Amino acid sequence: MMRYKHASRLRPREGSLFTCVAMSTLSLLAAALPVLGAEKPTPPPRTGPVVVVDPIEAVQDALQDALEAKDRDSVAMKLDTAIAKTGNDPAAFVPQVLLFAARRMEAVGNVAVGAAPGGKPAQPDQAAVRRIDEDERARIKAFVGVSLSRLAASKDALVSSLAPQLDNREDTIRSMARELLIGYEDRSASRASDFSAYRAVIEEETRVGREPRTSLALLMYESDPGLALQTMTRACQLRDPAEIKPILWSEHVVAELFWKRRFGFVARDAVEASAVRALDDLSRHPRWWVRLYVAELICQNAELAERSVVDRLKSDDDARVRMPFMVARGS
Repeated sequence: MMRYKHASRLRPREGSLFTCVAMSTLSLLAAALPVLGAEKPTPPPRTGPVVVVDPIEAVQDALQDALEAKDRDSVAMKLDTAIAKTGNDPAAFVPQVLLFAARRMEAVGNVAVGAAPGGKPAQPDQAAVRRIDEDERARIKAFVGVSLSRLAASKDALVSSLAPQLDNREDTIRSMARELLIGYEDRSASRASDFSAYRAVIEEETRVGREPRTSLALLMYESDPGLALQTMTRACQLRDPAEIKPILWSEHVVAELFWKRRFGFVARDAVEASAVRALDDLSRHPRWWVRLYVAELICQNAELAERSVVDRLKSDDDARVRMPFMVARGS
């Protein structure tokens, strides 16, 4: 595996804007972007052809200079240089930023060990190593947010550039892409996720005759199965009302049960026969992404899982439908 040549520079240059004491400033710079967590997340599995990002060394060098810059103006100038070297193309710049961040994170924890008395290597302070790990990851992820913000690309363009990285060969890049995409969903307790950018990506794939990216579909369904089903119904360009209406009606029946639960019209674990029937009907649908809705929903809501439906979906001919039972659930 190629090693980024600056990966050994674990510490920022003295006075660099991207130090832990500057995090409040960075949060303002990246306010319009999703926040990457400082912790090291579990990477999502690859579900499609492996994606490899080849480094553009001139871009990587410019990003390194931006990371070490001492003030906002210098950061902006260095990032503009990096962006220009990709032709101001989000599809080229975004993967380079993720690759740069991944290479930096490879160096996290590689603390130089001095010599103990007697010439033996000193044992590092594990608590100190953990602090360096957390601080450095936070610093790098803040830099990713600022870099994407400086690109000034549309949300659709950024999501389109991030989606292929869900299948990157590197765990760190897949994890960052996933976190950023979830952030762009703009989900909250008071409003539904926004899948409009996902819809644009899938519509384009459908237009050119490609199947929707499996990793992106799985992310959508995991986030909000009902909204994902609605999005796929529209993005896949279904035209026949006789096919569209049963899908949307069945999803509505299930969604109504969750609405009743949320507002206290029924118990929080109530099960209605109409919802169970709707899921059974959709589990037999010929389109894989309709059956995937049922698979993901019953994985998230076991009380709605009829044994016959579970068995049918676990043995589905399409691996994409079986995926919710296998990914991060240990079954």
